[in-house]
Amino acid sequence: MIFRPLTPPPLPAPSPRALWRRSLRRLLALSLATGAAAAAAHDTWFERRPAATPARPEFILGTGNLFPVFDSRNVPEHLTRSGCRAGTTERTPLRVVDPAVESLVLGPAQDLPPAPRISCWAQLQSFDVELTDDLVELYFKEAQPPAAVRQAWAAQRARGQGWRERYVKHARVEWFPDPSALAEASAEPVGLDADALMLRPLRAPRVGDEAEFLVLKGGEPMRGQAVEFRLHNSRFGFWRRTDDQGRVKMNLPAAGRWLLRAIELTPPAAEGERWQAVFITLAFDTLPAAR
Repeated sequence: MIFRPLTPPPLPAPSPRALWRRSLRRLLALSLATGAAAAAAHDTWFERRPAATPARPEFILGTGNLFPVFDSRNVPEHLTRSGCRAGTTERTPLRVVDPAVESLVLGPAQDLPPAPRISCWAQLQSFDVELTDDLVELYFKEAQPPAAVRQAWAAQRARGQGWRERYVKHARVEWFPDPSALAEASAEPVGLDADALMLRPLRAPRVGDEAEFLVLKGGEPMRGQAVEFRLHNSRFGFWRRTDDQGRVKMNLPAAGRWLLRAIELTPPAAEGERWQAVFITLAFDTLPAAR
C-alpha cells in the first residue's frame, strides 16, 4: 500500500482590505527603519488588565496598527496629561504600576472609591513625522478625511512638496465594574486637547444598545468628523460621521472589546508649515444582550 501525503486545502484569498493593511504595515516598518519618529497611522489605546480590581484598575496603554494588537510601546515620558475618575469623584493621577512589563501599564495613584463607572485618559506629547506619498494614500484610508483635505494634499503634491506632519494622540477607556449599576452622569471633559466621551448608556453597554458619543477638540464639538468603531475579533469597522453637535451614535451589534477611533487631519496654515493630526480613541466593552 502506498501512502501519499495529504495536501492541505488552499487558504482563502485575503480580502482587498487585508492586502492593503499588510502593505500599510510594511510601509510603516520602512518609515521606522528610515528614521521616522513614529508611524502616523498607528492608533494608541487603553486595554484593561483582567486581574485588575475596581479599587486598583490597571490598564495597558499601547500602540498598534490594527486594534486590538499592540506592536509598539509607549514610555512614561511620552505622557503629558493623564488621570482616572471613579464616578463623579475627584480626578486621580495615573502612575506606572508595573515597570517590569514591556508595555506601559498604568493605574491610579491611589485606590478608587466604589463607583459604577471608571474613566481613565491620557494625552501624549506631539511628534513630527515625514511620510512618503504611498503611505499618505493608505493613511487616508485609515482616517477617511473630507474632500477638502484630499484636495489640499493634491495641490501640495503638484507643487512638489512632501508630507510633513505633527501629530498628538489622545486615549480614553470606560469600565463599568458592575454591569447592572447606573452611573450618576455621562463622562465629562477632563482638559484633553481632544477627547471622545460616552454619553449613553449610563450603564455597561450591551448588544442592541444604541450608544451615543461626543467627540471634542479644544472643548468644542468636532462636526462632520469621520469615526470608526472596531470590534476586537473582526477585520471590519463601522464608519460613522459626527453631527453638528459633534455626536455620533452606534447600535452595538456584538459583544466584546470595542474601539472608537478618529483621526483629524488639518492642512498647513502657511507655506512650509506642517500638517496637523489629532488622534482620538475610546475603548469600552460591550456585554451580551440581557435575557
